[in-house]
Amino acid sequence: MNLNNEKVNIKSNTASILLKKYILTLVITILRMTITFFSIDYKIALENF
Repeated sequence: MNLNNEKVNIKSNTASILLKKYILTLVITILRMTITFFSIDYKIALENF
């Protein structure tokens, strides 16, 4: 019984680590897209100015 619990713990830990990595990647991607969008917007605004 105890050994089984250990296996479940390891699986849930791995899942949470993967989830954290996934969320982190998602956040970084969104940040990059936002920064890229704003820099393009900024260049267009400068050209029009």
